[in-house]
Order: sequence, then C-alpha cells, then structure tokens
Amino acid sequence: MSLLRHAAFILTFFSFQMPMAQAAIIYDNGVPTTDNGYPIWGTINGTGSTTADDFTLASNGAITGVGFYFQNYTGITGWSGLISYAIRSDASGMPGGILASGSGLNVVSSLSSYPWCCGGGNAWLVEFDLQSTFNAVSGTTYWLELGGADGPTPWWVTTGPGNAKHLRNGTVYSSWANDVSFYLTGSAGPMSVPEPATFALFGLGLAGFGWSRYKKAQAKKCSD
Repeated sequence: MSLLRHAAFILTFFSFQMPMAQAAIIYDNGVPTTDNGYPIWGTINGTGSTTADDFTLASNGAITGVGFYFQNYTGITGWSGLISYAIRSDASGMPGGILASGSGLNVVSSLSSYPWCCGGGNAWLVEFDLQSTFNAVSGTTYWLELGGADGPTPWWVTTGPGNAKHLRNGTVYSSWANDVSFYLTGSAGPMSVPEPATFALFGLGLAGFGWSRYKKAQAKKCSD
C-alpha cells in the first residue's frame, strides 16, 4: 500500500472517530415581549395567514433547526404540534421565493418564563428540526416563514420593534411594527476545514506509518 493510500486511510479512520459538532444557536432574533402575537395557522404558499421575519447570518451557517415562541388564548391547549416552515429569499425587503420548506420534525415544546400580551399564561418555546439542512451564506438576507399550526388561534409571539410580515394566501398582505421571537440552530463557519485535533491525529498516523516502514526496511537488510 502506497504512502498516499495509507495517509488517506488514516485520515478517514480518525475522521470517523472524531465526535460530530453539536447543533448550537447560530442566530437569535430576541426573546418574547408583551407587545403582540402574529398568526401562523395558514398553509405555506397556500391559503390562510402565515408570518415571516428576516434574518442574516454573520458567517456561513448550516441551519438544522428552529426555536420559536408560541401561544394561543388557552396556553398550548388544542395544538397538535403541527408546524410548517419555509425559508425564502429577500426581494427588496420583502419575502421572496421559497428556497426550502417542509414540516417541522421532532417538535418539542416547553413553557418559558416569558409572558406575552394576550392571556393564556406565558409563551411556550417550540423547537423543531428542518427536514434537510439549509446552507445560508453570510451577509445574505433570508426570511423564515411559519404556518400550519392548528388549534385555537395559534400565534407566533413578538419580540422588539421590527418588520415582520403577514402573508395571506402566500402573498405579503401587510407589515407590522414588531419582529417575532425565534432562533436558528446549526453549525456556523466553513464546515470543510478539519479541526486542529484532526490534523494532530493525522500527523501521528503518518509518523507511525513511517516508523513501521523504517523497521521493515531494517529487518529486510539484516535478512539479506
């Protein structure tokens, strides 16, 4: 086996031994306020009312999940856990075409300590996974749209002043004076660059291989 093939084997072996990076919050749009809540009971690019808000990552990021704050007039009662999403392009400060969409996976909810405006107790934190990773480019504006929630008037709870958009039947119907409260999880930065520990293991592997080749060569000389 050539040195190059040995090196490739060693690097591949150690890359499988390295633990995968855990998903972290790579964008945070703020925690709930007591200002308002916006509707998320319509279907994405279909009928009814949905809500979208813009986001821009400071560095390239692989988005794998969403956390947002949910409420209705009776707490979370009556909601089955259904949620759909879309990531849209930006069209001059408005939600543009759909770049990715689907139903939220592995949906979990927990009661937060943040009150909201309109009864039913505190807001609920809802977290879900995207159906597939969305690779966002740094400095590029995107829009996260949520819809598909059932139950009695499900709302996406607001955060501070901003420019969230109300979409009706897939078309922007109006703009509001608040952003909505959410965060994005995933991995930030260039994903193709190995960590320093990987380089160190690779170097050790090459050193060990070189020593093995040296010992074999010495043993062959003695036998000759």
